[in-house]
Amino acid sequence: MNYVCVVGFETEKIDKETGNPKVKKARFLVDGDSLYEALMNMMEYLKEDSRGYDIKSIAEAKYEDIVKEKDRTKKVVVQA
Repeated sequence: MNYVCVVGFETEKIDKETGNPKVKKARFLVDGDSLYEALMNMMEYLKEDSRGYDIKSIAEAKYEDIVKEKDRTKKVVVQA
């Protein structure tokens, strides 16, 4: 299954009213057999990111299917 995960990343800009860093949201498509596994995959992916982050939401992706790129090492010969 695939899940959509929304992550808020801290930016270098500071909110003048609160004094807190501004947050920029990003969406990720995450693979996992369950919600928990997708969350663990996302956390593993994010652990090497040096920016502060907060996982805002994670939910099942409502896509029919994910079309993946084929193996490009095969040679395709087109005859005219």
